[in-house]
Amino acid sequence: DGTLRSRQQVSRLNSEDETVIGETVYDHQGRKAVDIIPAPTGRKKIEFTPNYNVDIEGKSYSRQNFDLDDDNQCNLSSDPIENTSGAGKYYSSENELKFQHDVAIPDAKGYPFIQTVYTNDNTGRIRAQGGIGVDHKIGSGHETKNYYGKPLQVEIDRMFGSEAGYASHYQKNLVVDPNGQVTVSY
Repeated sequence: DGTLRSRQQVSRLNSEDETVIGETVYDHQGRKAVDIIPAPTGRKKIEFTPNYNVDIEGKSYSRQNFDLDDDNQCNLSSDPIENTSGAGKYYSSENELKFQHDVAIPDAKGYPFIQTVYTNDNTGRIRAQGGIGVDHKIGSGHETKNYYGKPLQVEIDRMFGSEAGYASHYQKNLVVDPNGQVTVSY
């Protein structure tokens, strides 16, 4: 696009003689926020396809579907992608394209994308990241969450010994994975 950001990736799948399209949607600050997974088009020509992935109103899926300013910062929900075209259709029960292994194609139930939510402190740090499908989307309880902070001096001394220096020189990051397992790094 005019800002030199990739919005739609079109590739040719030679084994099936057709193209595959994946899309990237950016938030209001221009950060990569939603990666819609690639899906076959049923066409042979490599070209930009407008409105390939659409919302329930039939409009092209955009930041309006997930990056809304509201007073409730805990509300991180996103709208689903409609199952009438694009990845929404391919990864659903409405899939009409038939391939050798089509029975193994999962139903994303409107969420064939990975969503990234950033912290509101203008640092570009990731607050949460959802996975593919309704069971791993943001707000499902099975997303990856990141927490950032500063360790106490007693923590640094216990972990690394008293020769490690002052705690003010360290960061403490916690990552909670989709299974609820917590990883702490200094």
